[in-house]
Amino acid sequence: MNCIKGYKIQVLSGNGYYIGTLDNEGLPMCRLSAEYYKKRDDAQNALNDGTFTPRNCVENDFCSGGQPCISQEGV
Repeated sequence: MNCIKGYKIQVLSGNGYYIGTLDNEGLPMCRLSAEYYKKRDDAQNALNDGTFTPRNCVENDFCSGGQPCISQEGV
């Protein structure tokens, strides 16, 4: 699944695991999930099932022009 900008949505790690995207250099670009998960498998299941809560923040709105980061066809 990709975000509306075409970046792959995947499980990433920081302070736990979260759902987000990486930029072209492989650096974290956008955190899409409001949740942090203790286990990678929990985050992956939330991504696969679409059960994570989309995160609303200024950075995501700027990136997507105020549109949802994930298109409805991508869910």
